[in-house]
Amino acid sequence: MIEAIIFDFGGVLYDIDYFNTTQALAKFSKMPAKLLNLQLNQVLSLPDLFEKGLMSENDFREFLRDNFQLNASDDEIDDAWNAMIIKLKPDAIQTVKNLRKIYKLVLLSNTNSIHYRCFKPHVSELFSEFYKVYFSFEMRMRKPDIEIYDFVCRDLDINPNKCLFIDDSLINIDGAKSAGLNVYHFDSTTKLSSLLHTIESFTHKS
Repeated sequence: MIEAIIFDFGGVLYDIDYFNTTQALAKFSKMPAKLLNLQLNQVLSLPDLFEKGLMSENDFREFLRDNFQLNASDDEIDDAWNAMIIKLKPDAIQTVKNLRKIYKLVLLSNTNSIHYRCFKPHVSELFSEFYKVYFSFEMRMRKPDIEIYDFVCRDLDINPNKCLFIDDSLINIDGAKSAGLNVYHFDSTTKLSSLLHTIESFTHKS
């Protein structure tokens, strides 16, 4: 019996486009091809330590400057880094409101302090619908490491097999599965508006 749903944020409830950032950074780079040819998994790992809150913002900016030969101010780097952040999905709030009537809802997001400052002003209504909200940079841990799923389940005092984890990343899905959670891969064909029915069908099968 599913008691709690653990949602990913970017890519599930919030539209993001990682390549907006690589294109924006490339404008400041002496080696733009290196940025424009980055694969998605490489963008997501720029770098892990920053999303774990183990690297300062200044060190992260210097990391980008050094690795991609950027000639850009701190504000220009921040704006380019935030270019991947698009908007809250139109039906995100209503979907969460509907699911909240049945399940305990939790948000678990890999993010960093620069992105957080960018999207925070636009998501207060959405976040208020969740029982708890967890961010990797505050937790000092990151998906798909098993420790982050273990921590959330202990903090909620819920057995992992009573949790359903929803994410658009297969790597994160595999991590949650290894931690004993039920999982659902949110891909490009999934519609938030049909998620309640999808989850009900899924939980009946599990």
